[in-house]
Amino acid sequence: MKEKILNNLTLKLLAVIFSIVIWILIVNSYDPYTSVTFSGISVTLENDDVLTEKGYSYSVLDGSRISVTLSGPSSKVTALNSSNVTATADLSTLRDNSDYVDITVRVMKNGRAVEDVTATPSQTSVRLNIENRSSQTFDIQLTTVGDPESGYAILNSSITPSSVTISGSSSDVGNIALVAAVYDVSGLNHDIDDTASIVLYDSSGNTVGTDNLSLSTREVRYTADVSLSKEVPLILTTSGKPAAGYKVSQVTPDSDRITISGDSEVISQISEIAIPSEALNVEGLSDSTTFRLWIEDYLPSDISLVSDSMISVRVEIGPEASGTITVPASAVKVTGVSDGLSAQVSGKDLIVQVEGSQNGITTLTAEGLGAAVSAAGLSEGTQTAAVTFSPPSGVTVTGEYRMTLTITRGPQAQTTSAAQGTRQTAEKSTVRTDTESEEESVLPGN
Repeated sequence: MKEKILNNLTLKLLAVIFSIVIWILIVNSYDPYTSVTFSGISVTLENDDVLTEKGYSYSVLDGSRISVTLSGPSSKVTALNSSNVTATADLSTLRDNSDYVDITVRVMKNGRAVEDVTATPSQTSVRLNIENRSSQTFDIQLTTVGDPESGYAILNSSITPSSVTISGSSSDVGNIALVAAVYDVSGLNHDIDDTASIVLYDSSGNTVGTDNLSLSTREVRYTADVSLSKEVPLILTTSGKPAAGYKVSQVTPDSDRITISGDSEVISQISEIAIPSEALNVEGLSDSTTFRLWIEDYLPSDISLVSDSMISVRVEIGPEASGTITVPASAVKVTGVSDGLSAQVSGKDLIVQVEGSQNGITTLTAEGLGAAVSAAGLSEGTQTAAVTFSPPSGVTVTGEYRMTLTITRGPQAQTTSAAQGTRQTAEKSTVRTDTESEEESVLPGN
């Protein structure tokens, strides 16, 4: 028997090998060996409570997504897709002083492992950044985007809750500078009762991602009243007298208009907001002063303020001064001329007495006095008319003045003086203080 087995042993071994090769060739021609690669496979981290229970927080530095190559018989590999591939990293296997966790890849189909298919990941471990875990409570700031419909304003805004507790790594939590609830109010004309998402910002105003952070809430309830609004001017006057020899030269608020809101019938009756003069009491003052006013204190109870609650009002106080200024006929405007008539001012230049702050007096011009006479109701002929003035703030005209007004039949025309030289005089006129000599003048009432 032994001799039969050993007889022609070499030929027998070659026959066996040849048979195996033939079998492999036949199998591969029927079900060839192949491979396919799936990218973007997410690595699921398991048992992360082993870190959080020890007061640690983590973030993934590398290995959150990998590629996996499947190799095996074509009949099995081609029947698989990326959903059949799972990749996990068990944090409970993390060794002390290590930041790498091994990746385990499984190929499953219909709840069972696929045999004869080999899974090869592009990398074998996940790299973590492990830090001490911290928590901090932040106030939530309401931030609106856009503007409501024209003529409407947002009032009585509130958010619930007003704070949020954020947990995560010390560096991630420490990177948060502002927590805001952001809501878009563009075009709104009705009351708001909605939710607003929470957005985190760093000190540079960039948004901070929340993937590695735990928030006690991720949105707030936002309520607000949306009411009709209106912009009105502020009327400001002073009370009291400055120190002897001093005068109020100018009153300048940092805003001379405010926006109010309320019922349409109420705000339609309001054309201005007058601040009581007692709020700007300059009694005995010799230096310029800034007053700060809370506008809400001066509003009707059924009106709400939309603009800033406080305004600053600068009251300029300077040495009181007086002087005279020459006003030629060419600088006097005629108003109220009836159709079919024309009017012309003539006569001597007016020497007008003025009082006010030193700066207001020294910078005053004849044109700046705004001299005018009215021809309203006057008929043809030559007659005298009272001159009115519109001086700049901080300057007053003392006395009464009249000028000759000649009205003739003819096309209405711009009133001018008889001589062009008089206009040139107006352009060059300057103020003469009381200490300077006066030239020929027309006295008040003449």
